[in-house]
Amino acid sequence: GSSGSSGKNYDLSDLPGPPSKPQVTDVTKNSVTLSWQPGTPGTLPASAYIIEAFSQSVSNSWQTVANHVKTTLYTVRGLRPNTIYLFMVRAINPQGLSDPSPMSDPVRTQDSGPSSG
Repeated sequence: GSSGSSGKNYDLSDLPGPPSKPQVTDVTKNSVTLSWQPGTPGTLPASAYIIEAFSQSVSNSWQTVANHVKTTLYTVRGLRPNTIYLFMVRAINPQGLSDPSPMSDPVRTQDSGPSSG
């Protein structure tokens, strides 16, 4: 841990607050639709959102799957079938990035195999 006060000083209240926990509204084998609520605006309201996704079977780190999202409803595409993902959202304003939202519930994309029934 480093407690040095290096770099520029800025007031954290300038940054937007973290959005709410993303809710999963639709799932297909290649996409997941998320919706969330904006957090506290800070000095300037959020101008866009970033969506990050994590899947142990894809990568050991969070991947940014969407930039410059202007709405609080977004469909993340290009996902792998039959894979568990976690999602989180960050708000952006001219001052910088907010803290991440709470993680979404784990969501498994649909299997690409033949559907029975």
